[in-house]
Amino acid sequence: MGVNQAGAGVHIYNTSSLLPVGWHNNGTFASTGDLPIAPDVFVNVRNMGSQKSLVLTGRVPIRTCATTLATLAANTPQDNIVGNPFPIPVSLQDSNLIQSGAFTPTSDIDSPKDLLMLFKSDQVGHNIQPSHIYFYSTDPELGTGWFNLGNMDGPVDHTEYLLPGRGAIVRKAGGTIHAQVWPVPHPY
Repeated sequence: MGVNQAGAGVHIYNTSSLLPVGWHNNGTFASTGDLPIAPDVFVNVRNMGSQKSLVLTGRVPIRTCATTLATLAANTPQDNIVGNPFPIPVSLQDSNLIQSGAFTPTSDIDSPKDLLMLFKSDQVGHNIQPSHIYFYSTDPELGTGWFNLGNMDGPVDHTEYLLPGRGAIVRKAGGTIHAQVWPVPHPY
């Protein structure tokens, strides 16, 4: 629960002579090379070396996909790992986050509600910072639409995208315990 959550399991790829070459649990060093990765879970690859590529294969979704966004403890912000499940970019406007009711808009810029955090794919290291943080404004003084928290020049509804294969975090504002399904309609 909360923000900046630790992973459910940590696995390392070993090439030293201390263990057999392959994937191992970082705590027990048990072999995990045959551990399946379910299609509806997110994987965070932490890389301390040079930039790498992770290629995943599968079928192109042809139906609406859905993710549940939740606040799991009262009055506690909650990070929800999300991503674009499609092979093409989806604009923030077309993401259906607002229309579905899964993302709480900000009606007063001095008290932001839910935040959408995007990350660059070329960042290397642990606990990397988001490259952009967005919120959806309904503040009459600011205007309606998606805004970059670091640059309030104007809405970015149709110029910023959830990119394929990239993770993001929806940080739900603290409040009541709540869960809402976010259906992501296919963009093609």
